[in-house]
Order: sequence, then C-alpha cells, then structure tokens
Amino acid sequence: MPSAHKRSRLRPSLFFASALFFSVCAIQTSNAFEGLNEAQSWIYDRSHLSNTTAGQTLNYSYEGEDAVSDSINDKASLSIVAKRDDETRDVTISFLTGERHLPLPPFSGYRGNPVIIAMLEHIAQTMSSQSGGGALYFRNRIRDSLAGSDVALEAHTMKYADKEYSGTRLTFYPFLNDEYLGTDNVLRQSRFSIELSDEIPGGVFSVQVSATRNSDVFERSLSLM
Repeated sequence: MPSAHKRSRLRPSLFFASALFFSVCAIQTSNAFEGLNEAQSWIYDRSHLSNTTAGQTLNYSYEGEDAVSDSINDKASLSIVAKRDDETRDVTISFLTGERHLPLPPFSGYRGNPVIIAMLEHIAQTMSSQSGGGALYFRNRIRDSLAGSDVALEAHTMKYADKEYSGTRLTFYPFLNDEYLGTDNVLRQSRFSIELSDEIPGGVFSVQVSATRNSDVFERSLSLM
C-alpha cells in the first residue's frame, strides 16, 4: 500500500488538467494550425472525429507496467455529445479511474481526438511521479519532440474488430539524449508511438510508450477497444 505522500504525488492535479485543456484549446483556434509540422498536423489538424455520431461512445483499454507498480489495467472512454458540423464534435472524456483518474472539462467543437492529449499528459505526470522531476518538464519535452524534425511517420496496418485498416504511425524519442534524466534512467529510452487511421472510429487506434534498460521497464498503452 503506497504511503499518503506517494498517493498524493500520483494523483493527477486539476491544475495540470486545466492547463492542458486551455493549451489544447489554443491550438484548436482558427489560425493556430499555421506553422505545424507534419507530425503535429496529424495530431492537431486532422478531422479524427468526422466518422463519429452524436450519442456514440468510444472505449479504450489501458495497460501499464514498470519497476514500481504491478501490471496495470484500466480504461478510458470518449463520448460524442453533439455534432457541430461534418468535422467537429462536442465531446467528454472519462480518462482512467481511481488515483490515475485525469479530470478533464468538456471539449467543444473539436476536430482532433483529445484522447491523444489526455494520454500524453497522463504519461508526463506518471514520469514526473516516478522520477521526482516536474510534470511541466516532461510535458514540454514531449511537446518539443513532436514539433521537431526527428518524428518518423510511416504507413502502418492495424487490426481492429477483426479487420485490418491502413493508417499512419508516428514514432519519436523525446528523452533519448536527455542529460537531466541521467544515463541510467530507463525513461531516456522511451519510444512514443501513435497509430492513426481515418478508417476507424475516432481516428486514433493507439498511443503507446515503451522503454527497457537492463531489467528495468516502463510501458504504457492506450488502445481502442
């Protein structure tokens, strides 16, 4: 049983969630897409939600493993509250449960699927709690890596509901040469992978982080059910 101090560190902060929400809202404004690179465009400027309908709920499974936790199984869901037009939706997210729950306000008039942003924020907070570093640091490194030129984009086939769908996989390593983490920290090896397809509901198939160093491991995965 974790101590009260450890529980308080692991519990996501509403302040961080609010900061996440308003930063994403800024990206979603009409002129905010100027200057995005290809990887950012796939995440922020893609009509992921155009193939969803009002009243629909998308369910995601969450799995995790690391040196300080038992194997983790959890869930998230995205609810389509209303259809604004052909591309945009009003949505709400229920993201994980218990001490991992990330409180998020409603997302109004969205094109992109905000489960990506929620998952990346959750990963930043988890890395912060395990390393003792600030969540802002991890959040900024992930964001800056996506804005850089080292994100690999490749055609990718994914299997969903017993069918194969074509899409795109983004892969990047935000901490590979990060001196702040130290050479022995497993988080330096973190491989981020985001799988997207216009053919599946909500456009986002999975968001995964995987790192291994010697016997140490850090794994987090969110996948469409």
